[in-house]
Amino acid sequence: MGKIDFVILSFANKKYGLGHYSRSKYIYNSIKKKTKVYFLNNRKKNTFLRFNSKIYDQDLLKIISRSKNVCLLIDLPTELFNNKFNKILKKYDFFKRISGKISIIIIDNYKIDLANINLAWIPSFYIINKYKKNKKIVYGWDKFILPKKNIKVKKNISKNLNLLINAGGSDIFKIGNILPKKIEENIKIKLNITWLVGPFANLPKIPNETFHSWKIIISPKKINSIISKSDIGFCIYGVTFFELLNQSIPTSVLCKTTKDNKEEINQLKNQNVALVSKNIIDSVTNISILVNSDSIRKYYEHKMKNIFKTDGIKQLYDYVNKKL
Repeated sequence: MGKIDFVILSFANKKYGLGHYSRSKYIYNSIKKKTKVYFLNNRKKNTFLRFNSKIYDQDLLKIISRSKNVCLLIDLPTELFNNKFNKILKKYDFFKRISGKISIIIIDNYKIDLANINLAWIPSFYIINKYKKNKKIVYGWDKFILPKKNIKVKKNISKNLNLLINAGGSDIFKIGNILPKKIEENIKIKLNITWLVGPFANLPKIPNETFHSWKIIISPKKINSIISKSDIGFCIYGVTFFELLNQSIPTSVLCKTTKDNKEEINQLKNQNVALVSKNIIDSVTNISILVNSDSIRKYYEHKMKNIFKTDGIKQLYDYVNKKL
């Protein structure tokens, strides 16, 4: 098989957040110097447009019609893929005829018919038991798609600790309305707090009088650099959580448990890679634990350095070129 052209499909909005888009962008930036790669998404300048399947279809057909070997990397929210984009699989035979060779890899979505999918690449430590024997599904700590680690900045130990808060692209749980006040009321060691506001989120409600030092950054472009300068992290369970772990940041993570994710959250607790919270009060308690214990922070820093040793994007790229 000749050289492969990559086509990455992704999407972001207030409902689904930035996770899929950010992950796809990591792949794009990592492989664009190695091969021809197209990144189809709904971002235009600084705005994310509503989903329009016709635009995706038209651009995709143009690319495939002039490429001999194509690998589609589909990283879309599961609901969006199932309800609006699944028809791409029905075009598989047509794509194959006009391109000669086409491979489809779906990212972070495996509870679907994989008949026309070459591989489901799951950037997670967990999948449901009944899917584990399916050879088309791969998962594990070495399958995470994350940016390269920054060299962590050494700071003067006499300075205040740096707490990074990232509520995600849309702050779906509205923690910005509650968390600042709870931190001010309950954490008595002075912190430098950086709050990252996503493109679909509202500004956090910082009290007028504060003990801690607060800094708000709206839609930051160099999140990885900001993360690397942090001592402690807080986030909602999702892509952001693993970005923090990848930089070995001791983290308090808020997990809203549902019937669908209960077993996954239990497995996360068993992995003991972070302090897992079920509500805002627990979150503040866990942040306080990390603030007050240097030994606990060092434990999580050391543990994550030993887990994220493999470059998931390189693994994915090599897999496509060697096996498909």
